[in-house]
Amino acid sequence: MLATSDSTATRQHSAKVYNLDDIEVFCDAPVAHIHLNESKRAISIELVSGDKLFASQEIAISCRTQVTPKVLMLSSIDIFSELTKYDISQIANSPEVGQNLCNYNIITQYYELKDSSKRFSPPFSGKSKVEYGQGSPYDFALFASIPEVVLNPHVEEDGSCMGELQQKHRLLRSFRRHYLSVAFYYPVLAHPIAFPTFSDNGTHISISAFHMLPLSRGNVSLAHSDSSDGAVCNPRYLSTNPDRFIMRGAVRENLQLV
Repeated sequence: MLATSDSTATRQHSAKVYNLDDIEVFCDAPVAHIHLNESKRAISIELVSGDKLFASQEIAISCRTQVTPKVLMLSSIDIFSELTKYDISQIANSPEVGQNLCNYNIITQYYELKDSSKRFSPPFSGKSKVEYGQGSPYDFALFASIPEVVLNPHVEEDGSCMGELQQKHRLLRSFRRHYLSVAFYYPVLAHPIAFPTFSDNGTHISISAFHMLPLSRGNVSLAHSDSSDGAVCNPRYLSTNPDRFIMRGAVRENLQLV
């Protein structure tokens, strides 16, 4: 299956490939918790409305990063000390629930073009490449590494991965790509509320620095035992010394590209 059309660069709807005629879809039906039997096997789910759905074979949970651990915790699946905070009895001990939350950090810089009439930013016209108007307009992506001799002192100072002493640290292994730089020919991620002076009039471009191997890990926990409440997310972005060092190096590299 092609994700996008070759002719128009528009995304194809999944329903054109996956037939849902025999599938019953329940909209606006959030899950409250999962019921487990004596063998700790998931057998049914209960919706916030109180309705119950029973599984004929198995239950697959796919509620994205924050809601999935919330549903598991409300279903008595977590460490005992965390569940007792909300008067939830433990059925299954799973210490990793809600842990190891990871995301890539991105820092984007914006630049105003000296001559916007050359159409290096959308709307593309004239001698510029019209195909840039389809998808993300960029020419190259630069993957870069920081030399081991430069990065190693920051890894040792951090001490966040002492368990890796028996083998080479993941950031120091061969063929590591620590960050990615991309020059976009438009102000990517520039929300009008945060950047009220930006507009789609071809006056700005942007350069983004992506941290490719973050060590920082966050967590997701419960706010209350009420299933209608959202989860508490603590991302802990750039909480390790190597992450901050790599991100600074990526931004400085981008400044040299301009």
